[in-house]
Amino acid sequence: LRAVGLMALYNSDKHDQYLRVTNFLNDSTICFKKRRFHNDIDLTVADIASSLILLYFRQSRYSDINQESVEFVQERKHLNYTAGFLYFLKLKTTGRISPFYTFENMSITEDQLKRINELKDRIDNIPNKIDRAIYKLYLSADEYPFYTQEELKSELKLLGKENIKRILERNPNTNDPDIAYVRKNDTNNRKYTKMCHLILSNVQFIFQKNDVPYFLEQAKINKQSDGQGAMSFHFPHWYITAIQLDPNNEEQYISACLDNFSGDEHVIQRAEFYGKLVKIASDYIIQDILNWVYKSHTLNGENYERIDHFIYNLDNETGLSFLKQLIYDPRSETQLDVKDLISIARQINKIYNREAIASQLISDIKHPYGLQNVERWRHKAEKRYPVETKEMLENTKKLIDELRNIL
Repeated sequence: LRAVGLMALYNSDKHDQYLRVTNFLNDSTICFKKRRFHNDIDLTVADIASSLILLYFRQSRYSDINQESVEFVQERKHLNYTAGFLYFLKLKTTGRISPFYTFENMSITEDQLKRINELKDRIDNIPNKIDRAIYKLYLSADEYPFYTQEELKSELKLLGKENIKRILERNPNTNDPDIAYVRKNDTNNRKYTKMCHLILSNVQFIFQKNDVPYFLEQAKINKQSDGQGAMSFHFPHWYITAIQLDPNNEEQYISACLDNFSGDEHVIQRAEFYGKLVKIASDYIIQDILNWVYKSHTLNGENYERIDHFIYNLDNETGLSFLKQLIYDPRSETQLDVKDLISIARQINKIYNREAIASQLISDIKHPYGLQNVERWRHKAEKRYPVETKEMLENTKKLIDELRNIL
């Protein structure tokens, strides 16, 4: 009965009720049996409690529920909401589906839309306007944004330049435990970093050309203090913002960024930078990006640039326009990796939000060596698997033709 009651608490959208699950993390009473590999495994009430609280727990930067649950509860037991709890509710409400998908493509149900609107109303009623604005940004900094660009711009305008700077400097004007802990320079999380990416993509109407030195200085500070990886603040968005605010000096900022992110350890940052640059660059810079893509390909050798990650960042109409230039370029038939062509096809389907390129056409491209290796070992592939290699190349040409037809 206690285990079933915990499941009811899990379905509660009230913060204090949901936290009651943590009261049972030490309850060792056996409540269910689970069959696994022909053996019965005893599940305790504590096992149920742990699995039910874990999603919120991890949204709030914690990792060890056995060691950190007391601190977790103490930080938030008197609060009605936190960023981690609202993100948890978002996941429950949407099932990781964007609220902007339509009923027509069956990506979202009427019940989900009702719950989404209820959660949005709840957020709109948060009295602290700074917290409210930060939450809306935080909940939209992933593949399934909770608010439109226009709504987010309104929140940025409400925050104003100084509050935005505080967020970017990891000193946010909030006491929310899931946000405020980033004030420690050695602590960060992926969602906070992505929120800052989102902010930097939408501040052109708040900051001016004379603010460019601020963003360049932040890039310098974070290069010196941060490590690598998805949680690092050492990212190229500072330079993208500088280009947007001062396009007449784009070459200077592009050069500074590429100098900053040179070397094999920065392949992801370079790919992301070029992907963002496509959306704002002048025509002759676009030609430079095309050349970068094609120069990165080495048949029978290592390809060090992450073209697949670059393609992933081409997520709008401007991205489609670039992909059209990329595919219609004659070099696409000889100087694009097979797996990158497949990445292009999948990205087009994602942008169109439908299967514009048939999945069968993509899955037909295969090889015994695997698509990750066949370009590096093309000579060996042609000798050892001549029939399969020929078939792969023929199917690749079919995909290129279909991409040109769609674009």
